[in-house]
Amino acid sequence: MGAKTFEQCAGFLRIRSGDNPLDGSAVHPESYHIVSVMAADLDCTVQDLIKKSAIRKKIQLSRYVSDTVGMPTLKDILEELVGEIVDEYEETPPEAVQRIDDNTIELDARVYIDDLNEDFELNLPEDEDYDTVGGFVFAHLGYIPKAGKTFEYDKITFKVLSAEARRINRIRIIVPSTGQGPKE
Repeated sequence: MGAKTFEQCAGFLRIRSGDNPLDGSAVHPESYHIVSVMAADLDCTVQDLIKKSAIRKKIQLSRYVSDTVGMPTLKDILEELVGEIVDEYEETPPEAVQRIDDNTIELDARVYIDDLNEDFELNLPEDEDYDTVGGFVFAHLGYIPKAGKTFEYDKITFKVLSAEARRINRIRIIVPSTGQGPKE
């Protein structure tokens, strides 16, 4: 590859099993070093930074602004790690995770399984092929379902609330009241 490869590139493939944890993200390869510095400053690995919301919340973007990296670039990087960042002029999206009642939660399909398991004392399986709840639903069903699709896994009911042709957007999870449940 030549020096202009990244400048002339129209897009990037996400390589889920790449050598760098960021290979599976939309973070530009020339910006990997910024994420590495963020992780080092927070005394964690890049993988921890990607997977653990508690760590990502500690990122102070203003510390990483420089002559070559501006706030818009840093917001794009953080948005890729965290999920969408709401601009004050944009319509506010639904909360990433919203408790409906004692047994029901609705969530963005991009929520990480380990965060959901930790926050709500669930025991959903994690796999090297997926790390989000949407990825779990896709892996379990074997296809991207349409909105309204419901299925049960380990006595937990999953309902797809919103989906597009190529991705699941929002999911409702209902747990039985007699066992594990979304406890916060």
